[in-house]
Amino acid sequence: CSAAVSTFAFAYLLAPESVGVAASGLAIVSLLLIFPPPVISDVLVRFGNDLGEWIAAGRRLSRIVAVTSLLMIVATGAVMGLATEHRAMGLVVALLGVRAFFESLSYPALSRMRVALKFRQIAAIDTLIALTVMVAGIAYAWFTQRPEAVVIGFVAGAVVRSIAFAIASGPREEPIHPTGQFPVLFKDFRGACLGHYVYALMLVADRFLLTLFCSDRVVGIYYFAFMLSTQVNAAIGVAIGVVVQPILGHLRDDPLRQLRAFRTVCCALAAVTIPVMVAQTALTRLFFELVLPEAYADSAPILEILSIAMCFCCCMGPCLAMLTAQSRFRAYLGLQIAQLTPLAILVSAGAILGGETLGGLYAALGVLGTYVAFGPFALWLAGQRADREVRAQLALRQAQLALVREHGAAALARVLHVRGVARGQFGQRDRCSLLRGHGRGRSARLRVARRVIAATCACGLDPANTAS
Repeated sequence: CSAAVSTFAFAYLLAPESVGVAASGLAIVSLLLIFPPPVISDVLVRFGNDLGEWIAAGRRLSRIVAVTSLLMIVATGAVMGLATEHRAMGLVVALLGVRAFFESLSYPALSRMRVALKFRQIAAIDTLIALTVMVAGIAYAWFTQRPEAVVIGFVAGAVVRSIAFAIASGPREEPIHPTGQFPVLFKDFRGACLGHYVYALMLVADRFLLTLFCSDRVVGIYYFAFMLSTQVNAAIGVAIGVVVQPILGHLRDDPLRQLRAFRTVCCALAAVTIPVMVAQTALTRLFFELVLPEAYADSAPILEILSIAMCFCCCMGPCLAMLTAQSRFRAYLGLQIAQLTPLAILVSAGAILGGETLGGLYAALGVLGTYVAFGPFALWLAGQRADREVRAQLALRQAQLALVREHGAAALARVLHVRGVARGQFGQRDRCSLLRGHGRGRSARLRVARRVIAATCACGLDPANTAS
């Protein structure tokens, strides 16, 4: 809700050109973040209950990523502001470098809370961050009406985020020998970074390409519609992704439960998101006529198209969490490259053909086509490995049960026969049949044993223990 309030406030306080400058700065920073800070948490959470042995290496990694990101992004912003005409965009980029610094420092503490399943505290802190972003952004836009008002709230929220998670995660628990674990952690981090970096590029490719081929006004109109279309996914999908990944990581040794949890989350998320997106598509025109200013009227058809596109990518967060929990970083990377390639081609063609009047609309159509194709594919890819492992385990279990039925039935028959002889329930003929390995007594007991084992298997018990 806070993001929606901020978006509406910016519509009245900022011109589309100012929003476009901020959107272009956000896209440029995404290109510069070659070490995305969220990957720190994704890599650490995979260790589950063993995180305490890796947390010192995680803090060292977060400091390196924070300083590297700060220097690279601030330097780029300074060059843009001093050596080019885009001074406002340079300031936006520099501010986002400060945001990346504080966000990187917060992820080790967040990882500890995620592994400990402290989701209530995380939700409370996220609420505090959202309120900070809203108040700071609206206040700055009210007094200045400058482009950096769109991102100044993100900087304030990042500072609050770093402090709040450090306090809420509790006292530090340093391992005895943390130094030898950093190379292993950095190797995993480097492998996961490429896939997440391509994913970040895919998220901002439409706005970056519009920045190259269209004016700031077109970018601002498109970004305004994009922000409205992603409110539900940002509020629900991202939060579910944060919660689901540590749970899927805990279930990595039980593929059947992991697959069930993944499918349950996707079904619940789709059941909430898709009806909201359909209603948003139907009410867009009326909403723009009654609430929003005339300067953003061109965002209405773009919002309709992007709302439909969100229906096909609403489960992307759980899919990526599933791939990360399974350490399938190559599949993660391949999925992002497969999406980024047609997205870049379609959006570029739409921006060039549409020009200043229809560039944003054609770009939205390119986004819709990409999500329609790759949204269902991501669901299939995320559940493929777990589904295959479940089928293999079921086949192995069936083979084991067949083997137990074959040998356990005979063993159980002999046990029952011997107990009957000892109690005097069988005659001399049964004793002879036991010695010869055939006969009426053994056949009867064998049939009984088979029925017992069949019933045992049907009840989910272990027939080997029953036979013994």
